Amino acid sequence: MVRPTIKAYETSISELFSHRFLFFMPSFQRPYAWTTEHAGELLEDLQHAMSQGGDPAPYFLGTIVVIKTAEQPETEVVDGQQRLATLTLLLAVLRDLAEFGDAHQIDGYIRQKGNKFEDIQDKFRIALREQDNRIFQKHVQIIGATDDLPDPGQFVSDSQSRFIANAHYYRSKLADWPAQSRTELLKYIVRKCFLVVVQVPDREMSYRVFSVMNDRGMDLSPTDVLKAEIIGAMQPEDRESYNEIWELLEEGLGRERFRELFGLIDHIFHRQKRRTSLEQSFRDHVLSHVPPKQFVDKYLEPLGEAYLNIVDQTYRAPQHASDVNKCLKHLNLLSFSDWQPAALGAMMQFHQQPAKLLFVLRKIERLAYAFFILGIHVDKRIRRFGAVLEELIRSPGHPTPRSPINLTSEEIDAIGDVLNGPIYLVKRVRKLLLLRLDEAISSGTATYDYPIVSIEHVLPQTPPPDSQWRIDFPDEQLRSDWLHRLANLVLLSKRKNASAGNLDFPNKKESYFARGGTSPFAITSQVLAEPHWTPAVLEQRQELLVATLADLWELHPQEHFGEGQMQIA
Repeated sequence: MVRPTIKAYETSISELFSHRFLFFMPSFQRPYAWTTEHAGELLEDLQHAMSQGGDPAPYFLGTIVVIKTAEQPETEVVDGQQRLATLTLLLAVLRDLAEFGDAHQIDGYIRQKGNKFEDIQDKFRIALREQDNRIFQKHVQIIGATDDLPDPGQFVSDSQSRFIANAHYYRSKLADWPAQSRTELLKYIVRKCFLVVVQVPDREMSYRVFSVMNDRGMDLSPTDVLKAEIIGAMQPEDRESYNEIWELLEEGLGRERFRELFGLIDHIFHRQKRRTSLEQSFRDHVLSHVPPKQFVDKYLEPLGEAYLNIVDQTYRAPQHASDVNKCLKHLNLLSFSDWQPAALGAMMQFHQQPAKLLFVLRKIERLAYAFFILGIHVDKRIRRFGAVLEELIRSPGHPTPRSPINLTSEEIDAIGDVLNGPIYLVKRVRKLLLLRLDEAISSGTATYDYPIVSIEHVLPQTPPPDSQWRIDFPDEQLRSDWLHRLANLVLLSKRKNASAGNLDFPNKKESYFARGGTSPFAITSQVLAEPHWTPAVLEQRQELLVATLADLWELHPQEHFGEGQMQIA
């Protein structure tokens, strides 16, 4: 028995776009993704290569992977869609800018001419995915199509918008070239540009080649590799419908967030920090336990919808939806996302129980902000939220006092120390904490759609020697003790002004803190209501602000459960 073999050979563009090949994209191929930046780089590279004088050196366009038998021209593209489609775009624009006779010759690289005597059909040399192909034919491949291109913005599909935008880009660049320069470019492309074609006999072998080449540095997303494996492992009759589910979800989230979703699914199964590539970890911890169709039905689709709810704050329910989305908004403001697997677990467990979902998300928000305030290291955050996720999966009832979702007495005490200390000096925390506090003071009615938000000290950092500040705060140590604490800080919707910041308190309120006697920030409006600014006012205000945060996050003694509760480490 002869074993099927892999062939690799160098091919010029003139040979690639000839009778030897008719390229088509399988339905589960990723969408066309090249932007005008990628298209521009290709054109610039070609210009540079052909302008080296004399007989220019050949230009290598990389490697494509295809499934093909030697006898037939039909060629399934496993990897290489971006280059093949973009080369077709470039050739189509050069064709439509050329004179009539030349245009029909160039069209031969884009379309196979039919011949009824040889039983050859009229076919385009490349067919994109079914959902994109009609638009590609109509606005790119048909002769004269790029003379009247539509607006890229009219297309809902990202892939269609991108190839139309790239056609516009090539028209705008090449229309100003002299006809002879365009002819020289075309000659260089078809004669001097080469690709290496890796030809495999079947899909199973193509996935192996595809994955190996990805591991060696090809510009592919991990989800592209996983998609080839998951959709490719299904029965042929299932691939198209499951590919459509995959594509809709990927377009809804966007490629980067779609990749993040896979990282979260991997974490839900593994519940530890990933030590290998996403593809390998996903194979080890997800795909080894879940068949392809079950993965899409039970995990990818529902978790994708839940993830959209989390990142876009679009949860819907008859009750508590607004509060759930507000909680998610606060979580998404944080600089880390280690809380997301636990939130995703909560969303999956309690999606139909909004009261329970809100209860758990508020606990997750409190824990996440505690870690934010305390500056807890990423490894400890991952372990703690992993324990929360574990509990949600194994025991989805209300958390027990010893639950990892609750704060320990040591953590509550540590948070109190930070809140009562010089919080202004904790740069990573101060602005977000003040905004969260401001919203709590306003009972959640405040909104913060300001291009600039700055933090100002009420008692200035360098009060003038002859100012009232020196009388009200005569001792330098007293000023230092209060200067950077919560009570002495306000929010402004403008940039800081050093000269205005040193005004005495009545003038500072009128000319700096307020506009028309009011401020958009509740925390600042409180200060405007004070007739004087003294140590006694600061002491009372500090107690009030810390108590507001303690109520918001339930930082109270009854949460001190003593020994046995799970620690951060």
